[in-house]
Amino acid sequence: MKKLLFFVLLLSGQVMSAQKLKFIVYNRTGYDLDSIYIGRVCIGSIKKDDSLLVSNIGEFTMQDGMPFGFPSGSIKGKRPDRRVIGLCGTGVHPVNEGVYRYDIMIGESENGYGLYWEYHK
Repeated sequence: MKKLLFFVLLLSGQVMSAQKLKFIVYNRTGYDLDSIYIGRVCIGSIKKDDSLLVSNIGEFTMQDGMPFGFPSGSIKGKRPDRRVIGLCGTGVHPVNEGVYRYDIMIGESENGYGLYWEYHK
């Protein structure tokens, strides 16, 4: 019985520690976003002007207070800009706890659209 109780406590501690990291992502693009990725994690879809709580990430890579890299997602009827944007590794570190709030913004040009992060206001 003691072994079972220890196992349950150990397992619940791991589940709770995995939920110490939360991202609240706000869609500020003016469009519905589908197949959204932050890093290598697909977080699903967000309607325009809506938000999504992401709490199933155990660890995430940040760069100077922002998610490392750019968010990606599809917008119905729009073409993404496929040009490669280089990233540098300065200020990159993992986080595994905390609550982070970011807006997904959009930049559009004749080459298509690109998504980027801003601190939530």
